[in-house]
Amino acid sequence: MNQLIIDDAVERVRAALETGRVDDAISYLNTLHPADRAETFADLETEDQHELLPRMDAESTAEILEELEDEDALAATTHLSSAQLADVLDETMVADGLISPHPKFAVSPTSGYRLLEHAYAEILQNLPADLVAQVPVWDQIYLEQFHSGYVASLDLAAWDKLLNLETAEEN
Repeated sequence: MNQLIIDDAVERVRAALETGRVDDAISYLNTLHPADRAETFADLETEDQHELLPRMDAESTAEILEELEDEDALAATTHLSSAQLADVLDETMVADGLISPHPKFAVSPTSGYRLLEHAYAEILQNLPADLVAQVPVWDQIYLEQFHSGYVASLDLAAWDKLLNLETAEEN
């Protein structure tokens, strides 16, 4: 996008934030193409970024973080809770086709880790059988072969139950 257009977008977002209209700033950002949204976001002051990002939905946050440079994305996430980061990671894995869409899991102190375990099981179950037992570190082979085989053999709902993952509706 033309730098003049990005500068105008930055000014619109700043003006909304200065008058306390955070939702308007987010709505405006969401009208932009993801790459332009990320460029506009990157041009904002750090304080403005930290005011916006925690209030954005997981999909918009994921799109912005994906377009930012790694260091900038890491810095931007410092004001996100672990639950928000888990939602962003989940959104990214679904959007990238690594895992299937699923109901949102209820938040708990360990739900981010358990979300990764859910993804691990789904990925294992979709791998060709000869790849499931492949382990890169020699001293972990027997444990990982057992674990991978066990997780791959379970129904995903049963694995989620073992992980104490509940959908938000169940909670």
